Amino acid sequence: MDSSVKPNQVPVLPKRREARLPATLSVRVLGIDADGKAFHQAAETVDISLSGARLAGLTAKLNPGDIIGLQSGGEKCRFKVSWVRGVADRTFQVGLHCLEKGTSPWRDKMQKVTEGDRRGNDRFPFNGSVSLRSAALATPLWGTLRDISAGGCY
Repeated sequence: MDSSVKPNQVPVLPKRREARLPATLSVRVLGIDADGKAFHQAAETVDISLSGARLAGLTAKLNPGDIIGLQSGGEKCRFKVSWVRGVADRTFQVGLHCLEKGTSPWRDKMQKVTEGDRRGNDRFPFNGSVSLRSAALATPLWGTLRDISAGGCY
């Protein structure tokens, strides 16, 4: 154990190099599992970044360092498994790092969110409806919510 970390104290982790966005995207994953068997299955992202992702719902057991293929929205990329965690329902969450520099299946989506934003807060894509109420109006106004941040929404 690191002597600088006291018992019952959570160590401070270094800040991530890239922003992670919470995003649930359906993906297809294929590769060779820890038992040497080929697999091809559906999973979902939990969050995404320009060069990686966290997936949930995998039934195939993987090991850190394994190389897998991932398909999302017609785009395909190879990823390296960074870490694996078992979940109570006997599925796995995995952290992935893209091996094909400068590409990922969701790169365009990430760039739209992170580029050219003059705001001080990170903005996150969101799809939902919103009701606006005013003392001056008897009925609420309804609209579509596109993204949110700590400082506002669109």
